[in-house]
Amino acid sequence: MKYDFAFSWASTYGYAARLAAQHAPRGLVVDLGCGAAAFEQPMTELGFDYVGFEYDDESVELCRSRGIACEPIDLTQLESAIERVVDVVGDRSVTVISLLDVIEHLVEPELIVGALAE
Repeated sequence: MKYDFAFSWASTYGYAARLAAQHAPRGLVVDLGCGAAAFEQPMTELGFDYVGFEYDDESVELCRSRGIACEPIDLTQLESAIERVVDVVGDRSVTVISLLDVIEHLVEPELIVGALAE
C-alpha cells in the first residue's frame, strides 16, 4: 500500500485541513483518492463528517477495518465515479472535496472537478 502514512500538520494535508477549518462550514468531506485516509482524523476532530473514496481495494479494506467510511471508485470512469459519489453522499451537505495526491495523476482533472462542481 502506497499511501498509508501518518497525518502531519506540517504537510500539504495539514495546510488543506487548516484551510477547510478556517473557510468551510462544517459538513461532509469527500476525500477522493483517500489512500489510507490520513485526512480523516484531523477533519473529524475539526468537526467535519468524512467519507473517503479510493481505487485500491486493499486501501478501501484497510480504511473500513479502521472504522473509516470508504467506498471504491475509479476516477478514470467519470460518469460512474460521479454517480457513485452522489449515491454515497445522498442528501448530506458536502462542504469540502479533496483530491490530495490525486489530481496530478488524472489525465483531464478539469473534467472531474467540473463535474463535481455541478
